[in-house]
Amino acid sequence: MNKSKLKSFIDSRASQFLEHFAASEEKYTAIWDIYSERMPGCVRSCRARKCRYGSNTGFEGPQGIHWIGKHPKIMFLGRENYGWYESKTWGTGKESICFAPLEFTFFTAESMGGYWAKIRSIAVDVLELGDSNWEGILKNIAVSNGSKCYSDSGAYLRWMHLACIQQRYVEDEIRIVRAPMNVLFSKSVGIAKSLFAGNASIEFQDTDFLVLKLGDQILIECAHPVRKSDEWLEQLKTKIMTYL
Repeated sequence: MNKSKLKSFIDSRASQFLEHFAASEEKYTAIWDIYSERMPGCVRSCRARKCRYGSNTGFEGPQGIHWIGKHPKIMFLGRENYGWYESKTWGTGKESICFAPLEFTFFTAESMGGYWAKIRSIAVDVLELGDSNWEGILKNIAVSNGSKCYSDSGAYLRWMHLACIQQRYVEDEIRIVRAPMNVLFSKSVGIAKSLFAGNASIEFQDTDFLVLKLGDQILIECAHPVRKSDEWLEQLKTKIMTYL
């Protein structure tokens, strides 16, 4: 290994990253424009609320959408995603708010377990991707999070989820990304019911899964997958394949 070969390797990865971004740049820009309008005020409001949960309560974020693939067939929405960083303000940290989640997903998440391994498993099996490399998966998925900020206090974090629902970030992201299938791991906070109950029809509902039809898009709301069984994950895959 020498410096020239190292530079060539780095440049090739950067080129792949930029190609992915260019394929969805209009969607990113539309979503980031919404952030620029709403985030400054809502982050100030959430920070002001922090004192009610104790002096040691943490606050991190905000964090924007994690990824939009070239042709997203499934959009995954976590409650609060991985890869958090220190608090930012829109005026001084907008590049980190927008770009860091993309960098994290492209360069880091491929080798991670837990949540990201579940996403990989769903995408490979449901979309029948013969090539299961992470870059190939990224072309077919989008990933975001329900709460744009994070706290180590469960009560405070739940309040922030509800605040983000009021800002309707998720609704706008789903509308802009236009994935035919949207999987919301947000059953414990009820994002799908809060945002879409009045405009969507219920296709299926039991204790594990809520399936809504919103125009030509399907939304499946369920629990976060990390602590669920392999059997549950297979049931989720079946539900996705039924409605995709």
